Amino acid sequence: MDRKKSRLEIETEKLQKSVRGRLRETIKQQGLKVSDEALLDAFKDFENIAVAERRLTDPTLPNALPIRLKDEPEEHEDPRGVRRKWYLRWINLAMPNRHHIAQQSLGYAPVRWTELQTDDVISNPFKGDEFVRRSEGGKEALMKMPMALYRRIKAKQHEKHARTMTGRALKESAVAAAHARGLSPEDSEAVGDVVGGIKIGRDTLVSPDDAAGALDATSEDPQP
Repeated sequence: MDRKKSRLEIETEKLQKSVRGRLRETIKQQGLKVSDEALLDAFKDFENIAVAERRLTDPTLPNALPIRLKDEPEEHEDPRGVRRKWYLRWINLAMPNRHHIAQQSLGYAPVRWTELQTDDVISNPFKGDEFVRRSEGGKEALMKMPMALYRRIKAKQHEKHARTMTGRALKESAVAAAHARGLSPEDSEAVGDVVGGIKIGRDTLVSPDDAAGALDATSEDPQP
């Protein structure tokens, strides 16, 4: 049975409510600058105050709540995600063999509904089986990889990319491209020169960050 509130407690609550009401009105009418703490206290009865508090902590955070697994810190404890244990991504199952590639080639594992801190963060959920999916027919599957492994793999990818973008590596790649086209590797004019990350000449070598299908730098075809 609930304890009956004393007169002092009742009057204190009325006073606090009145103060919050006046603060809200002042902010609304005058745009008065107040602390985040004062704002949160003034609007603590707002039904979605938790989301507002998250955005006050870091206004650059995504509008949607992040998906977290049960063995990770809760969002309010780690709003920037620096202590995340898992890297999560959605896999499009509509692409042929995508799910198999994600697991067998990329090293991801499917996430179960029971692993989530809360399933409220999944928009348009599809609960046709034990694994987390969303959209009509469950065409997107949530996959996971330990964050430390993911970061190490990405670091090695960047290191490998940096090695392939040296002048020597680019020249070797250009020679290989010339071989593939039946050109003589001794003919330097046929292979072309290396300028920065892109070879110009008879064969065009496009860097990985460039748009695919760049025009041949020596092309003299008339433009329509």
